[in-house]
Amino acid sequence: MINSDTTTLCTQRPPWRRRDTLLVTPHCGSHCGYHGGGNSSFYNMIKLKNLDLSGNNLEKDVLVTLGALSSLQFLNLSKNPSIQGSFTNEDLIGFHHLEILNLDHCGLNGTIPPQNLCKMKKLKELDLFNNYLEGDIPTRLNELSFLRRLDVNNNLLNGSISLSLFKDLNSLEYINLRDNNLEGSLSLSTFANLSKLQNVLINSKSDKLVIEEDEVDWVPKFQLKTLILSNCSLKLLPKFLLFQKNLFAIDLSHNRLGDSFPNWLAANNTMLHYLYMQDNNLSGSLHMSKNSLIALDVSRNNLSGFFNFSWSIGRGDMDFIDISHNKMSGHIPRSSISITIRMLAMRNNSFSGPFPCEYVADTLDISYNSFTGAFFSCPGVKYYWSYLNLYGNKFTGIVPETVFSSLLSLNTLDIGENSFSGKIPNFIKHESDIRVLSLRGNDFTGEIPHQLCQLRKLNWLDLSNNFLSGPIPSCLGDMNFGKDPNYAGITYIAPTSVEGELEGMQSYVYDDNVEMYTKYRADSYTGRLLAMMSGLDLSCNNLEGEIPNELGYLNSIHTLNLSHNWLSGSIPQTFSNLKQIESLDLSQNNLSGEIPSNLIDLNFMGTFSVAYNNLSGRLPDMKGQFQTFKENSYAGNPFLCGPPLKKDCKVKNKNNNDDHHDHDDDKDEAWYTIDREVFFASFMGAYIVYILGFITVLWINTRWRNMWFNFIENILFSSYYFLLDAWYKCFRV
Repeated sequence: MINSDTTTLCTQRPPWRRRDTLLVTPHCGSHCGYHGGGNSSFYNMIKLKNLDLSGNNLEKDVLVTLGALSSLQFLNLSKNPSIQGSFTNEDLIGFHHLEILNLDHCGLNGTIPPQNLCKMKKLKELDLFNNYLEGDIPTRLNELSFLRRLDVNNNLLNGSISLSLFKDLNSLEYINLRDNNLEGSLSLSTFANLSKLQNVLINSKSDKLVIEEDEVDWVPKFQLKTLILSNCSLKLLPKFLLFQKNLFAIDLSHNRLGDSFPNWLAANNTMLHYLYMQDNNLSGSLHMSKNSLIALDVSRNNLSGFFNFSWSIGRGDMDFIDISHNKMSGHIPRSSISITIRMLAMRNNSFSGPFPCEYVADTLDISYNSFTGAFFSCPGVKYYWSYLNLYGNKFTGIVPETVFSSLLSLNTLDIGENSFSGKIPNFIKHESDIRVLSLRGNDFTGEIPHQLCQLRKLNWLDLSNNFLSGPIPSCLGDMNFGKDPNYAGITYIAPTSVEGELEGMQSYVYDDNVEMYTKYRADSYTGRLLAMMSGLDLSCNNLEGEIPNELGYLNSIHTLNLSHNWLSGSIPQTFSNLKQIESLDLSQNNLSGEIPSNLIDLNFMGTFSVAYNNLSGRLPDMKGQFQTFKENSYAGNPFLCGPPLKKDCKVKNKNNNDDHHDHDDDKDEAWYTIDREVFFASFMGAYIVYILGFITVLWINTRWRNMWFNFIENILFSSYYFLLDAWYKCFRV
């Protein structure tokens, strides 16, 4: 578009009459004088054919000004958000020779003006994407017989698509109607005679657009490179795909496809690189032969059987494979060579057996399967995980430290709910970027290693449901736990083009997914939601000793769970510093003393439990979040009193300066009360049981009974003679 005869407005000002191309440097701004609307200098450029003003700060009236350039063929005003305003017919007066018009990212609203737009009979490319245009797509666009590219992606278009819209657009090569609110129905046979068509990209954000099933079989005149029909309520695979041989990318995701998986798609299209069919109801099994795929997503279907990775062996260009949330099973075969895949997700299937150590991936998620055996590692194979999720399998044995010794880029490690044993491995050899570490639900023993405190960037640490013992390291209070504002979660974004071959295909995004237990329930957190969570869970172990005061300095932490241990001592007063805490669970320990009254300042705490400890004294005032906590938060502490418990607290009544009060008023009453009726009833019951038990023993044992009667007889005789002797002595006197 910009030839050698080009003027850059910011650097030189030769006579413009002789120039047919003008490029204004992006973000040129006030240095060029083009931060506003029109400029009288444009009127002198009568021979100007190509004008690129993209990436500046132009205003709305620039379109009216540029309409005077009668020779203009190429106009690029993209990325000028200040042009914002209603898109009208007056904006397009005078562009009779225009062939390419690019107005993307200009903030335009209103409807697409058909009157003057359809007078541009030579128009070949119309780019209006990323604006705020509403209404329907004008049917009169079918008058633009030379139009080869139509892009209205990412607007607010909400009408239906006319059946005659594409009827006479025989030059059309590229159609992008994605990310609008289009509705109604559309038959793909509408495109049947468009012989030059190569790219069709259609979906709807409103779920009201339906791609109709063709009642009559038809043979297309076109050979597509890209087909996107996501979220279009498709129930059957379009039959015209049987005739396609040049497809480079297919996206049929988020539909209602219920057929068997079309293994023939990759076989027929030898250049197929991207195949997205996730979130459908496809069944059957995958039989992938040799192909050119670098990206495959068939997650969230009903696929079953065995998945063969042989087609990917020996290739180094695999971007990702996602077969998560299916019903696939069987063993994953080992390979004689290393298989490198940037992202491999097999989450929530029924795979079993050992996981092959030859599969190397930057992002590896094989959670919720039935893999067995030891932690996988091959001698000589270098692993470079940034995200590793083995949650919910049946792995056993120790976790080798050598595997993690060089993993500087590891961000998420979740090996929870397996049967790993031994001591917690030393994950630290160098400065680590790890943010999420979950070892919950294993058989780890020993003390919590102090090396974990070197994980300064850690947001989430879950060591719950193991057999850990010893004290809680005080150095855990020096860790990050939510203090890093730059952390935004781990998101894998797969490339969507190979050397610029693919246009309009959205990037594939795979967010890290971690199971977290907060507020008495398990929730799955992904991407940015995971980045917003921070917590420490040491529950269900054999930890002992006092709770370190240093834990109270984790003022950005959201959840802290120390329940079901053998912790003693008092609740640290420093816990009042946990200003962001949402869940605090200290239940099922041996804690004593009072509950710190300053905990009422924790305004975000939605869950609190100190149940089944040895706490005593008055509960904190029913203020703030504490007025929402019920009796079960304090159950199993018989010496606690005050609301919401039914047990009242008696407060001391002291008045040392008043000598006229009665003595009874000066007595200190205990903070606890005794029910006299219950006390006497229990005393008499115990006494009766003792007497009956004593009589029963004498009745059963004859020897003891004789001894007891002899003992009583001796006491009686001794008492008799003692009294008789005393009486005689007194009488004689």
